[in-house]
Amino acid sequence: MRNKASEMVQSLESRTLLSFTPFHFTPPPPPDATITADLAAIKTDAKALSTAYTKDAPAIKTAITNLGTALKTAKANVSSTLTGKLTTDQATVKTDLTAVQAVYTKDEPAISADYKQIFKDHGNSTALTADKAKLAADQATLKADLITPNANLKTALTAVGADAKAIQTAINTDAGVVAAQAALKAASADITAAESTLAAAVKKLATDLKNHA
Repeated sequence: MRNKASEMVQSLESRTLLSFTPFHFTPPPPPDATITADLAAIKTDAKALSTAYTKDAPAIKTAITNLGTALKTAKANVSSTLTGKLTTDQATVKTDLTAVQAVYTKDEPAISADYKQIFKDHGNSTALTADKAKLAADQATLKADLITPNANLKTALTAVGADAKAIQTAINTDAGVVAAQAALKAASADITAAESTLAAAVKKLATDLKNHA
């Protein structure tokens, strides 16, 4: 009996070994030479950018501080004519806003009362016709009363915008600000160039990967 059991086990083991198929691993092909070169260029350009940041950081920090000082000085030196006009026009905007609000305060109670009356007269067609006519008239009054105040407000807001633009132009064209901006640009030149080079390398890699897909 034991011999038969042993023979059966040996038979199963034999079948198992015969049915086993060896697994063959095929390594992926080596990277394309173009892709390899692209990756190397990116690594080199990234290192160059890092070096530029480290080297130029102190000069950039100084340039930014100087620009802040120049802007502050330029703002303080803006013509009183420009700043005075801005103050006047801002006051006009405030006055015009008050005038617009006054129209709503005067006309809206009648319109609100009209809606309440329409709700009250629900089902009474004769009364509703009169109510709706009064509502339309009161709404027309509000619209007419707002024409001049809204036009004045629009004009004042436009003036404030022009004043702010004139002041900003005066600051931006100040000799001290122009010089400080030029100094900051010069201090950042190496970083700007390195960033551009790295971006181009990344773009080339993306293109080459797409072409080799």
